[in-house]
Amino acid sequence: FLGVPARRIEALTTFSEAREVVDSLLASDVTNLKLRYTGWFNGGLRQGLPSSIDILNELGGRAGFTRLARYLEANNVEFYPSVTFEYAKKAGILRGFNTRTAASRFINQDVGVLYDINFATYQEDKEKRAQYMVCPSRIGRYVDRFLRRYRSLDVKGLSLTTMGQDLNANYREKRLVDRAQAQQYIGGELAKMTGSGYRLLAEGVNVYALAHTAHILNIPLDSNHYLITDEGIPFYQIVTCGHVDYAGEPVNLAGDPRRAFLKTIETGGGLYFTWIYRDNSLIKETDYDHLYSVEYKKWFDQAVAFYREAQEVLGDIRGQRIIDHRRLADNVYKVTFEKGKTIMVNYNREPVTVEGIRLAAESYHVLREGR
Repeated sequence: FLGVPARRIEALTTFSEAREVVDSLLASDVTNLKLRYTGWFNGGLRQGLPSSIDILNELGGRAGFTRLARYLEANNVEFYPSVTFEYAKKAGILRGFNTRTAASRFINQDVGVLYDINFATYQEDKEKRAQYMVCPSRIGRYVDRFLRRYRSLDVKGLSLTTMGQDLNANYREKRLVDRAQAQQYIGGELAKMTGSGYRLLAEGVNVYALAHTAHILNIPLDSNHYLITDEGIPFYQIVTCGHVDYAGEPVNLAGDPRRAFLKTIETGGGLYFTWIYRDNSLIKETDYDHLYSVEYKKWFDQAVAFYREAQEVLGDIRGQRIIDHRRLADNVYKVTFEKGKTIMVNYNREPVTVEGIRLAAESYHVLREGR
C-alpha cells in the first residue's frame, strides 16, 4: 500500500458463496452432506489463537455466518466450522500469545517453532511464516474461552484440524509435559467439547480421540508402498467401519482421483472434496499453493458423478462393519460387509479375471447384495 508491502485477507469462498455451492449440490440430489468451513475467523487460514471469535468481514461477517448456519440447519446439512487450538500462527503479547510463557519448548530448550518443509531441499522453509506449538497444559484455557463465545453462534458442529492426531510435548525445565501427559490434556478437552453437546469432525484421529469424534477426514486409505512392505491392509477401516463415518484425502487433490474413488469403495468410506468458490489462480505463489486444484466449478460434475456411483454401491452399508477383506490377485481385493454385501475391486489398468469374474480396468463388481 503506497509502495509499502502489506498483507491482507482475500476471500476465497464467502458465506453466501458457500451457500450457493451447497444449494447446487442439494439440487443435484446429493444428500448426507457435511460442510467443513476453514479460515472463517481470527485471521483466516492463518488463524490466531481462539481466545476470541472475530468472524471475518471479508467473508460476510457475523450476519453472513448466521445466515449460512440457519440455511444449513434448515436443509439438514451438518456444519463444522474449523478451529485450531494446538498451534499459534500469530505470536505476541498483543495477540494473546507470549512465546516465553505459553509456547512449548524443544528438548534443547528452544521455543517450539515450526516451519513448512521445502520439498526440493527437505529443509525448513524460513521464507514462509512459522507457527508456534502451544504448551499442552495451556490449551484448556483457550478451549474454555472459545466455547464461551462459540455458544452464542448456535452451531452444534466443530471441526478440529490437529487435536485428533497431534500430541506435542513440552520440555521446558520444571514444567515438563511428556506426550503421555499431553494425551491426557487433549483427551480432557475433547471430552469437554463433546460433553458440551458438540459433534466433532477431525483429521487423522488416533485412538485417544476416536471415542469423541463423529466424523474423520484424511485417514490413510493406502500404505506408503515402501519396498519392505509386502501388502497393505485397511486395518484402520476394519476397526472403525460401522462405528464412525470417515473419508480419505480430498479426491480433487489425490494424485489419481479414480484410484482414490476405488479406495473409498473398497473401504466403505465417504467422499471428501476441498473446494473454494473463487478462481484457483488466487492461491498461486502463496503459502497455500499446495491447494492447486480446488476451484469447485471445475470439479462439480465429477464430484456429483462420483457421489451417485458411490451411493448406488455403498448407500446400503452405512453403519455396517467390515467382516472380511482378502487379496485375490495383484491389485485385486474383495471386501465383505456385515450383512453380506461383497465387492471386488480391480486397481489394475487392464482387465483381469478372478474367481470366474471378469473385472474391467480400474473398476469394481458387486458379487452379492446384503440382506
